[in-house]
Amino acid sequence: MKNNLILITVFLFFSCFGDRVQEENKTDTKFIDFNLTQSFSDSLSNTVRLTIEIPVKKLIFKKMIDHFYSDITIDILIIDENDKIIISDSWSEKIVKNYYEETKSFDIIKVSYEVILDYGKYQLNTIINDFENHINWSKDSSLDIIQKKGLGDIGAFYRSKNTYKKIDYNNSNEIDTLWINYKVHSSELSNVTIDVEYLNIEFSDDFVFGAMDSLQFDINLLKDENKFEQNIKSEQLIANDQKILTEYEINKDQYVPFVVSDSSFNVIKINLLYKEQMKSLLLNFINYNDYEYDISILFGPMYYLMNADYYEFESFSEEEKIKYTKDYWNNSSDKQLLKEFYKRVLHVNKKYGYLSTEGWETDRGRIYIINGAPEKISYEYNEQTEFEIWEYNNRHYVFINKYGDYELYNPNNN
Repeated sequence: MKNNLILITVFLFFSCFGDRVQEENKTDTKFIDFNLTQSFSDSLSNTVRLTIEIPVKKLIFKKMIDHFYSDITIDILIIDENDKIIISDSWSEKIVKNYYEETKSFDIIKVSYEVILDYGKYQLNTIINDFENHINWSKDSSLDIIQKKGLGDIGAFYRSKNTYKKIDYNNSNEIDTLWINYKVHSSELSNVTIDVEYLNIEFSDDFVFGAMDSLQFDINLLKDENKFEQNIKSEQLIANDQKILTEYEINKDQYVPFVVSDSSFNVIKINLLYKEQMKSLLLNFINYNDYEYDISILFGPMYYLMNADYYEFESFSEEEKIKYTKDYWNNSSDKQLLKEFYKRVLHVNKKYGYLSTEGWETDRGRIYIINGAPEKISYEYNEQTEFEIWEYNNRHYVFINKYGDYELYNPNNN
């Protein structure tokens, strides 16, 4: 019996496919996220900050002596309603990671670009190129630049050495004072009410791990309040604080401190009210180590770890299987393995299930559980069917489409 994930190395030679292998579908760019913030400049224009968020896992890194790096080029094209090019710009970004594990993390690379635009509607085209590895992604978005009135965007910060730093998703125990940032774009001074709720929320297991695997995990993960509400198991209000501001500077950034007296929360909900306008912000401090695993979904995939011992495992009662599985992972030298194994099982069950076959039972599910996410996916077609090719650092897997189900392809069996 082994306590580490089994690595099955399968060398498949598919040179017969020729040079027609297609690169990963670059039209699927859901993993690229845009955040747009506007600040009032004058009566005709706004200063616009565009933040492009790219998952680290999507980049290809080159190994150097003491680090890994990825070079990408970003092209920005902004066109107005008359199809006139307003902005055309290009620049390079070099992303450096010290360790291989960091190149496969769920971290997000954030690249910012700032420009002043007159009020109006624009079309934004962004192209991200990795020329060395022949990879590019293109994403279009519309921009509606309007004159800011009333409340601007809300920010949440902490203070360090007289500098405001944006709060990330570190443990909430490290926060002693929360600084709420806001701006009122107006010529009229009116009360601003800030209401802060400290909540202890238990989310469904699938939501927690699904969020981690979505590559959108960030401080504003819960900004979709419908999704937020639908996945709550329980909610407890730990504390509530409110401030009514009657004096502040108009059209300037304001920072209001809130002392955090209780750290037993995992979500902070902030509401700002100015006249009839309300802005909300949800901050996520979920500690994933607090979540219990549904051990039963691991019973089947344990086969990939246990080999012959699995047949004895199958004869156990459910209680015995739960105890055995917990003991198996508790005895592991790496406590993060259970979390990774569990996350992979959730992913494949959701993505690769076919008819009555669960995702972990499929060939793609098995390879994903054992090896993790492939570094690259490409496709090959012939007159009869299609092939899906998964590439890892030193091996390839080829799956053939059999009436909607993908089976591991072995040309020696044909």
